[in-house]
Amino acid sequence: MKHFLIYIAAVLLPVITVLGVGEWLVRQVPNAYRYKEEWMEAHHNEVNTLILGTSHSYAAVKPDMMDKDTFGITFNLANYGQTLDMDYFLWQKFDCPQLKMLLIPISYPTFFFENMGVDSKKLIFYKLYMDYPAKPFYSNFEFFDLQTFGAKVRAFFFPLEDIGYDKYGWTTNYKLKHKNPLQMLNEDVRTHTRKKWKEAVEISEKNYAILQHIADDCKQREIKLVLFTTPAWYSYRNLIDSRQFARMHELITRFLKQNEETMYFDYLDDSRFTDEDFKDSNHLSDIGAEKFTKILCNDIEEQTDALAQ
Repeated sequence: MKHFLIYIAAVLLPVITVLGVGEWLVRQVPNAYRYKEEWMEAHHNEVNTLILGTSHSYAAVKPDMMDKDTFGITFNLANYGQTLDMDYFLWQKFDCPQLKMLLIPISYPTFFFENMGVDSKKLIFYKLYMDYPAKPFYSNFEFFDLQTFGAKVRAFFFPLEDIGYDKYGWTTNYKLKHKNPLQMLNEDVRTHTRKKWKEAVEISEKNYAILQHIADDCKQREIKLVLFTTPAWYSYRNLIDSRQFARMHELITRFLKQNEETMYFDYLDDSRFTDEDFKDSNHLSDIGAEKFTKILCNDIEEQTDALAQ
């Protein structure tokens, strides 16, 4: 038995050492989660407009293009697969006393996933860099997300010219020049579709309640809440499940009736967005993000003016 334990220790020790060293290395690599945490800690008392949500808003809304006279200091606090419960965590975490406007995307999967959904391993980054109280053991170590872990080890030794985000929190990872035409045919929509309908309905009600909590906070603090649906290419739209899509619009309609002061803009199949505006079937390119930000800001300003009259 003693020899067996020595053998096991001899096998495991090198593995543990390699993982430990690798874990230290990857935590030295710049990442958006830590940057956004540190930025908000330093500037939450100044921010006037805040953007939450998934990669759809992370890629689509460029704060540097938003008029400062209208929107003030704006920051994009969205991230990949960031579900509404995570939005709510960040919303509660950072007190923004000067906040005047909150932007949240409502996409096809928004109401139907929680705890990061299909990106559950990204809980690791929220726990390590944003103090999210994730319970799974794997959330304590980056090496449990091996794909990202490997990429970050390489980035430590060969730093990237583009770290993947700008100083306003907008992602720079969706550049048109890096587009692969096959990405327009990807089937992300399948991973965004819930197969167990009873479970989907239950989760959608939980997420609706979270959104309502945020709306109630906005009313109390006189913060303008803006919801929007970003564009998607026809290859994505054509695979949308009709039942989930109908449920999505049922919840949006109910929410807008209960919160009449909330603005909502739907650009899902907006014909103004062409091939070059997309990096893949459901994310805008950097070119598309510029166009989208201009359109969204203009629509917000027009509706604000109309309501003021």
